[in-house]
Amino acid sequence: MADTVAAITGLGPEEAANFLEMAGGDVEAAVSLFFEMGSGGGGAAFGGPTPPPQSLSATPVSPVHALLFGSALAPPSWLEQGLVFSTDILSRCGLTQEKNGPCGVLAAINAEVVAELGCPLPSTEVNDKTMADALAVILWRCGSDS
Repeated sequence: MADTVAAITGLGPEEAANFLEMAGGDVEAAVSLFFEMGSGGGGAAFGGPTPPPQSLSATPVSPVHALLFGSALAPPSWLEQGLVFSTDILSRCGLTQEKNGPCGVLAAINAEVVAELGCPLPSTEVNDKTMADALAVILWRCGSDS
């Protein structure tokens, strides 16, 4: 499947495999992700490749699935990772990204953890209560009407 992504996007085999992993093994989603991230050279208006049509398959996904994962039929592989902080003594309050995503989610959680700790030194170790408080704040903000 990575060879298909490589053929459509012009990526090398390793880069194509990375996009495929980010897309949970879905070729269509990997190609779309490549072009959505601007990796396609800016599209036809800038002389780059033209993105493929929005849908290469006729298999529909539920609205909730589409909201969370786009058109990929399988959830992305990064859903299998947990929230793990760095073990490096110089950056213990930084979440590690073990798979190819979700950068934005990890950044938001990490920002709230840092806020909960009151702008700590990077070597500060995060405990379960701080993590729970940060996640509670994020969920509260997502659920509020304001």
